[in-house]
Amino acid sequence: MRRHLAFISRLAPPVAATFAVPSSHRPKAATYTATGGCPFGGDGGRPADTNASKQAARLARAVPREGADFAVFSRKDTSAQEVSFSELLDALCAPSDGPRAVLLGEVHDDAVTHKLQLQVLKHLEEHCRAQRRRLVLSLEMFETDVQDVLDEYVMHKAIREQDMLMDARPWGNYFEDYRPLVEFCRERHIRVIAANAPRRYVSLVAREGSAALEELTASRPLLPPLPLPEASAAYRRKFEETMSMPALQSKTGSCPFIGFSSDDMRQVKPEMIQAQQLWDHAMAQSVASALTSQNEEAGAEDGPPPLVHLGSGRNDP
Repeated sequence: MRRHLAFISRLAPPVAATFAVPSSHRPKAATYTATGGCPFGGDGGRPADTNASKQAARLARAVPREGADFAVFSRKDTSAQEVSFSELLDALCAPSDGPRAVLLGEVHDDAVTHKLQLQVLKHLEEHCRAQRRRLVLSLEMFETDVQDVLDEYVMHKAIREQDMLMDARPWGNYFEDYRPLVEFCRERHIRVIAANAPRRYVSLVAREGSAALEELTASRPLLPPLPLPEASAAYRRKFEETMSMPALQSKTGSCPFIGFSSDDMRQVKPEMIQAQQLWDHAMAQSVASALTSQNEEAGAEDGPPPLVHLGSGRNDP
């Protein structure tokens, strides 16, 4: 059964709220700067020096308070109903129709969201361990060409953290926001999947279009199946709506991933949509492959399905 549940940080930019919620529950906007970050997709850009961002930093050192710092909503159609965080956790671990994959959207540098992600991950780990089910954490932050590096650090504990950080190229806010997730996985022997397409290929597509990938035959294992399908009208419309949001329109600077300026990105060129598709397809392929491989390792098609937790900012929560 597919069910939409979301926790919404009150400190994240409004882009975090993706369906109808009462105005009293809509998150307060913090001001973020593109310095060190990417206005197109974000690489953990640093918060600007504002009262809102200072408050977010303080919350990052504490346990988020339900109702005060975040709200949880359940959606079955176009409207949403507020529920408790414990109800969300119970829904993730339903005995008969629980999900095989848990997709958690995020604003990359929102401290409240990352604290809640860790709580969800710990709850799932406890449940999966009791049910003898496998658990995998899939992260957008890591790119497919660093999977071996992550395995050497998380699963085999063979390399030092400083060497992993050098070769795995995490975002600038790794220590504050993502390290607790990775270290928990290392402690509990949970594999971390590098889900995203390597940024050099995203840059290539954003400049020359997805057809340019066809010549990179040796790199196919790092990419989703090619050719990429043509974006649907609904996909293009959603992308254009997202890029026109005030939280993104107010960004300045450039995107180091693809070499576009903010003005370029506001024009929503076809190549940009194809670059977005590459991100989305790469992460979908990574999740699907993780589910398939875990089922094969379990040795039975009807065995307990694994749960995959995906931290992603590309798609809506």
